[in-house]
Amino acid sequence: MGSVFGAITTETPVFKLVADFPTFQIRLYDQQVRIHHSYKATPESSGNIGFRPLAECNCFEYNIVVIFGNNISNETGKSKTISMTAPVLRHHLANDQYKMEFVLPKDFKNISEVPKPNDERIVAEEIPEQVLAVTTFSGSWDDSELVSTKEKQLRMDAEGQGFQLDPDPNHVVRAAYNPRKFFYNHF
Repeated sequence: MGSVFGAITTETPVFKLVADFPTFQIRLYDQQVRIHHSYKATPESSGNIGFRPLAECNCFEYNIVVIFGNNISNETGKSKTISMTAPVLRHHLANDQYKMEFVLPKDFKNISEVPKPNDERIVAEEIPEQVLAVTTFSGSWDDSELVSTKEKQLRMDAEGQGFQLDPDPNHVVRAAYNPRKFFYNHF
């Protein structure tokens, strides 16, 4: 993931700022196409286990990471390289169940344009436009205590401003950027 002096240079999802508060924002995100897979892991290993099937890294060639290069293009019948985007999204579904997602670049308007993955665990899906409450913080998304504290604070702050967040814990998404970590929750 690219950054220059702390600024993110990798493509990120398009959003409109709806409201800006001291500790969080309300954002309207455009429709997105994502790829994901679900898997079992421990909290400590969930990031690596989730990331590897979705991305390939050629660390000897300028640290380039590509999104699931192990695919078959609908146009050419050959593998298609898709540039990495930010953030990487991770859901903690239950106990040892996780879901890792990548938002595809904005040129992908629907799933019919997504190359067919050679790995049957990878699924493409269209995510409709959505309104999210977002807070930012530094730290590891594997730090369950930190994430729990930030989630509780986001809920309290949003409710204090008159917003009711969805109580379903499956709608809490950890979004890792470089250099910061973000946290989303659907309404």
